[in-house]
Amino acid sequence: MKEIITITELLNRIKSQKRKVNDISNKYLDSADSRALISIYNKNRNETINGASIIDTEGIIKNQYVDIMSNILLLRNLLIIKEQVNSSFKLIVPDIFNTGKEVELTIAQILILKSPIIRDYYIKIGERLRKDLNDAYKALEAYSKNVLDEQKIATYVLAKLNSIQPGYVDPNNIELVKKMTDYNEYAKEYIDANKVELLDPLKLTKLAEEKYNNINNFYDNIDTKLLEFNSTTKIIIDLESGFGVWEKIWY
Repeated sequence: MKEIITITELLNRIKSQKRKVNDISNKYLDSADSRALISIYNKNRNETINGASIIDTEGIIKNQYVDIMSNILLLRNLLIIKEQVNSSFKLIVPDIFNTGKEVELTIAQILILKSPIIRDYYIKIGERLRKDLNDAYKALEAYSKNVLDEQKIATYVLAKLNSIQPGYVDPNNIELVKKMTDYNEYAKEYIDANKVELLDPLKLTKLAEEKYNNINNFYDNIDTKLLEFNSTTKIIIDLESGFGVWEKIWY
């Protein structure tokens, strides 16, 4: 019997069938009643048990086996159809590694990339780069406030000027020091000797921003693509066949 379902319905049915197989397994294979039934059957193949013949007991066990195997077969067919869909359908999505580019991926590949573990990993890469760079800039800012403040510059300039033409000027009077001849020259000399810049040969600032934007754009886009794909694509399945018969129907 053929059915027309969506991708979401297929995935939900697989989850439901997995639970059913597990429940049947617990009921028939792991339950005390089932173990007792099999034990009695093995010990009394040619006798009657509480008025019931061994043939009846054998029939119950056979029915249990058929129930288990038919449900496992159904689960297998659902999983095969899922893999056929995953490998056959492709969507064009943003390339997570290259800004402004797109890549064609199968549904299976998209679902792997969409897994929470991988998504969190990629997001943490971007966040870590941003955090490290932010910490580095904060450290530079703190250094500049400590080493390149006006008081230390004024003290350095006065030391230089006094070595050339001794004379007392209060180093705390920064405005007066700034008015002295050659102040700008020696102030620049001090700043050039003590300033520190963050070297960024790999352009990490830009990389961190791009990585963070790429990740968010990728996941926002594939969520939209998968929703659109699910709503516009139907699958015809035949679970009674050995491997399932399926085809895509575009609405």
